[in-house]
Amino acid sequence: MTKCIAPLVLSRFLFSSRLAFLKCLEIIKCLVLSKNLVLSKNLSLPKHLKISKRLEISKCLVFASCLVLLSSCASNQVISKVKSVPKNSELLIGEFGYWRRDCSKQHFDISIERYPKGGQLRFEVGTLLIPEDPLVGSSGKCVGQQVQSKKVVYIADPGFVGKDSVRYVVKSAALLKAKAYEVDLVVE
Repeated sequence: MTKCIAPLVLSRFLFSSRLAFLKCLEIIKCLVLSKNLVLSKNLSLPKHLKISKRLEISKCLVFASCLVLLSSCASNQVISKVKSVPKNSELLIGEFGYWRRDCSKQHFDISIERYPKGGQLRFEVGTLLIPEDPLVGSSGKCVGQQVQSKKVVYIADPGFVGKDSVRYVVKSAALLKAKAYEVDLVVE
């Protein structure tokens, strides 16, 4: 997580004012969008973006590289699973629950990126006990309390035997990365 926050923290130290920061963003935009700009001692920029110091250009380049680093942080984490499913049956392939500091349920979304070809998906509402050591964040005073959950259930089509797969994404809050789940199913 430190790697993802670093570009934002670095920007506060690199630029003396918000105006300098915004000017740098425009310079980066010009460098990316224009093929006429030449990066050298004599950087050619639109008049409103003229820079008097070489140091400012260096700061913008450092910040641009940090933005690239930040964009790599935004990619989804993919969790892969392999599950066996008996023919003509169903299987719970995922259950998720999120909570607030006051232990009430936290809204989250599950979106399907790839539907199964040899079966269907069903979503159910359930309850989970809040664990002592959750995968994300802290349980705080909520350990052992119940929270509403969403379940993802795979239902094999009648007579289907073979391999199937599902991919879905769980996103709980704007500040947290979405997690993608890739589930390979063997129906036998």
